Amino acid sequence: MVFIGAKTKKLILCEKEFIKLGCEVKIATDDGSRGFKGYISELVKQELSTKRYTLNAIYSCGPKPMLRQVSILAQKYAISAQLSLEAHMACGIGACLGCVVNTTEGLKRVCKEGPVFEASKIIW
Repeated sequence: MVFIGAKTKKLILCEKEFIKLGCEVKIATDDGSRGFKGYISELVKQELSTKRYTLNAIYSCGPKPMLRQVSILAQKYAISAQLSLEAHMACGIGACLGCVVNTTEGLKRVCKEGPVFEASKIIW
């Protein structure tokens, strides 16, 4: 199952590619121009609450508020989640510490130790 979210239907990415791979695709748009009207995290929450799915893992990228909601859902449903974080990187080599994220293992640099982190280890 692949969930794709965008502000409008014109901004939906990779739907055809996922369908060609045989994936079931669920779409959410903020304005309701395509699929579920609302944030993608709300659609994921709705789908998980039906208990029709057994998910082994969640892989997600996007804005920090959405990733935080995905992390909360993963914890609630005991699903492993890998989140690709976005951060402003001044140097890109780990020297400036401008892209750090707080984790249960201390501060980690998105540019060096990331950008993908286990959701359960991120301290929001």
